[in-house]
Amino acid sequence: METPTGRFLTLPDVKADQICIEDIAESLGKQCRYVGHCIPFYSVGEHSILMSDMFGLQNFRLALLALMHDAHEYITGDIQPFVKKLFPGIRDLENHFQMLIYGALDIEPPTETEARLVKSVDIAIKFTEIRQISKSGGAAWPNFDESKVLDIKINGLDPGRVKRDFLERWDTLIKAKETYFESNEVV
Repeated sequence: METPTGRFLTLPDVKADQICIEDIAESLGKQCRYVGHCIPFYSVGEHSILMSDMFGLQNFRLALLALMHDAHEYITGDIQPFVKKLFPGIRDLENHFQMLIYGALDIEPPTETEARLVKSVDIAIKFTEIRQISKSGGAAWPNFDESKVLDIKINGLDPGRVKRDFLERWDTLIKAKETYFESNEVV
């Protein structure tokens, strides 16, 4: 599979040097959440940016993990939960690609606690997404809980804007990380 930057991903044996943040940002900006069953278009990339923003800059590590939590989808696509239940091996493949991406981009994989925190925000934001981008506003969804809707706005940004915003957020978080480590160096 050839990426927008001209790299060729040799599936399923993707190598670290085939991975770059620009390809991830572009791909996630073009992939619609909920297999496209939403109004307006709402991308995996915008979802990731919103999740990252919820952690702010003070916790740049969780913000970075939130931004990148679905990065594997630039290889696998956004696979719906019911499909993952039918084919449990898909989760192993997603995890494999996610770990490869972390390594390629010099991101320490999340601890169990960090993974749980990011997942809890992923679940929380889902109620907001359903409320704002589904035709029924949540009424047709089993287990929809209005009390869990967050006070954030889903914008339905175009893919080019998502790519720019994703890369800007990435740069901001990487600079925050570098600044933190520079100011906390042991002398």
